[in-house]
Amino acid sequence: MTRYFITKLKVEGFRGINNEADPLSLKFKPDAVNSIFAVNGIGKSSLFDALSYALHGDVPKLETIQAQERPQDYYANRFHSTGKATIELELQPDDGGKPIGITVSRSKTGVRSVSSSTGHAAPATFLASLKEQFALLDYQTFARFIEESPLKRGRTFSALLGLSAYSGTRQALQAASETRTLNSDLDIKVLTTSIESAQREARQSQATIISSYEKIVGKALTDIGRLDDAAADVAQAFASVELLKTMLAGKRLDEIDFESLKSTIRAAEGGEKHQDLANTVSKISKLEALLAPSHASIVADQAALKRKVAERDTLLSSTRGELFKGLYDAASLLIAGGEWSEEMQCPLCESTLDHSIREHVENQEAQYASASAKINELGEYWDRSAWRASVSAIESSDAIGVPLPERRYSELDATFSEGEFTELQLEHAVDWSTKLIQRAREELRVANAKRDEIQKELPDSLVQLTEQVEHGRSFRDALNRYRQKQGQEADLQVKLEIRERWKSCITGASAIFSDAEAALSATKVAEIEDQYKEMFAFIMSVDDVIPKLQREAGSEDLHVQLADFHGQHKLSARALLSESFRNALALSVFLAAAMKHVGAPRFVVLDDVTSSFDSGHQYMLMELIRTKLQHPVNPDGLQFIVLSHDGLLEKYFDRLGGTTDWHHNKLQGSPPMGAVISHGADRLKGTIDKLLRAGQTTQAEPLIRQYLEFSLQAIIRKVNIPVPIDFAIKDTSKMTQNCLDAITDAINLHKAANSLVLDSKQVTDLEMVHVPAILGNWVSHYATGSTASFTAPLLQRIIRTIDDLAECFQYDDTSSGTVQRKWYRSLSRR
Repeated sequence: MTRYFITKLKVEGFRGINNEADPLSLKFKPDAVNSIFAVNGIGKSSLFDALSYALHGDVPKLETIQAQERPQDYYANRFHSTGKATIELELQPDDGGKPIGITVSRSKTGVRSVSSSTGHAAPATFLASLKEQFALLDYQTFARFIEESPLKRGRTFSALLGLSAYSGTRQALQAASETRTLNSDLDIKVLTTSIESAQREARQSQATIISSYEKIVGKALTDIGRLDDAAADVAQAFASVELLKTMLAGKRLDEIDFESLKSTIRAAEGGEKHQDLANTVSKISKLEALLAPSHASIVADQAALKRKVAERDTLLSSTRGELFKGLYDAASLLIAGGEWSEEMQCPLCESTLDHSIREHVENQEAQYASASAKINELGEYWDRSAWRASVSAIESSDAIGVPLPERRYSELDATFSEGEFTELQLEHAVDWSTKLIQRAREELRVANAKRDEIQKELPDSLVQLTEQVEHGRSFRDALNRYRQKQGQEADLQVKLEIRERWKSCITGASAIFSDAEAALSATKVAEIEDQYKEMFAFIMSVDDVIPKLQREAGSEDLHVQLADFHGQHKLSARALLSESFRNALALSVFLAAAMKHVGAPRFVVLDDVTSSFDSGHQYMLMELIRTKLQHPVNPDGLQFIVLSHDGLLEKYFDRLGGTTDWHHNKLQGSPPMGAVISHGADRLKGTIDKLLRAGQTTQAEPLIRQYLEFSLQAIIRKVNIPVPIDFAIKDTSKMTQNCLDAITDAINLHKAANSLVLDSKQVTDLEMVHVPAILGNWVSHYATGSTASFTAPLLQRIIRTIDDLAECFQYDDTSSGTVQRKWYRSLSRR
């Protein structure tokens, strides 16, 4: 895929960079290490923030500020008159294509907009493709990597490897497949309870159907599957009765009006006893259905619940109560969220422990989880018990008529469904249930007695017919209820099966994806193992401290260990390594991962990543980047942009700046109110030329002095001209005259030794043209302040003389087949 280098950055009105109407402009080379030096407070970090805002849409340090501090007010420079911030990027594709210009603006009201100066069709999407973890790295990133919890470290590492989408998907799948969440979101318990309720009511109706059929037809219903035939048998039985024959001829059971039949029977008898008999028979039928569940099954349910209550209480006794549960939950959130990373320290009292706080919290939460599972089990057992159905049916039945003030089922069900009831509450529920059943039995006994009395007062034939009519009505109603509940159960089963299939699917998908993501991450870790070990050894110059990244099987946790620590093995890197070693390890891991990454950005921006390093380790890191990682020294390498405020690194940058493999910039200015400028030969020349073309000679003269000093010091560094010790160690000694003296003294010395590598023309130009011109026409006059006679053309001539002076220390190199202008290695050799 096409990848991109950063070749230009312009910033105005963003963070510490004001530069109103004169954006800070920096150029970067894709084929060289790019460095930016600035003392603290000049705007270096603002450049890093500008890149972060352009690529990611935010500045992490501002996002961590609390909302009441209004972080949105600190993106734009607070002294810029328009309140608008602008960031311009130029990105060069590595396949030789045309550069892409992108402009990111933030309005005064905080609206971010993205456009393309080169006409890119989708600039925002293009910037989003550059949003990779490895592209922008600062010191805090490395420090956090070691200090974070293994879980956060693993997720950071996944993002670094380009696996953030996989890690995010894994987290989403795990959250979606969590059993409690699934059961709650899918209403599994509600559906299960509804199905069981429908099944219970269907069984009760089935018992009524079988009982009523036998009383009407006079034989047992042996096949409950032939209900249509049974209904036809019942209709035929009534149609065969002489008194009712004319009313029922050709009618199906569902077409029979049983109230009309009872009216006909009452009219035949001429009294109201038949109505009492019908009502009594109906009541008996209802009571028998209520008492259909066997006493043994109810007692078994009660015994099972009592046993489970005891098990729950035993589990709860092993915990320390709800207050401590809240404490453990809070500790778990701290650890899982990475807010607490001290494995052997208590987050509450900060005392040192002899065991892992993570394991302790996990063990305690496991005890609470077991108790919680038993509580849920209690509630679920109650919901599906025959005892619960019996209590509900008996208490609400109009055949018994329990007064509303005396009813306890609603309160009882609410408590028992949560599984939170006590053994004493269970005993009270058993007593109440026993009283209800006894009351139902007593009502049945009274109803049977009343039926017997009425039967004595009526003719046997009409008594039997009245009973049969009532049983027929019960058969029909029970049949309708049975079919309704069967249909309801079937519909609910379909819903439950669909949701169970989804539950199985998402759970399986989560397991498969988690295993695949863990295996992929482990493979990626293995792929960079040799590289980060080599980089760490190179930076720290050690052979007997060998780091090791360990990804736990089936987990996102990533542990940082030491495979070897001066002869000892498998130790904690975090516990043993000093800050510089820890940061070198993190830096090595990030750079090794970045070198393996194939995302759109082919650049790495490093912001003050050497803060904990001494000068030697800083040098080794820079040499690692320059000689092994930077494109094109490494064909698969990246473009590096290094930002630093370190004075020792500044000397390193100055020494290499301007060579083919290093491009250096230095920032100066007075932010946040004033302007920030890039100090360097190109920048100075451009500014001088601009001022001279405008006739502003007075403003240009100090910059010409800077440009002369810069060029002379560059000659000294590039050609390795020896200087006095005072010049080398004191910046105040690096004046124009001292630079010229060092150069001319070295040339004279090599001429006397007959070892000067400069050709005769270069020597003549130096001695007869350039140095006298600079000394006579500029240095002396500038030193005395007598520069009023200098016109713009004359000053431009001085600039050319300075450039010509530098050319005298360079030669044409044709060894590569093409002519390349290079600095002499020294005054005695190329």
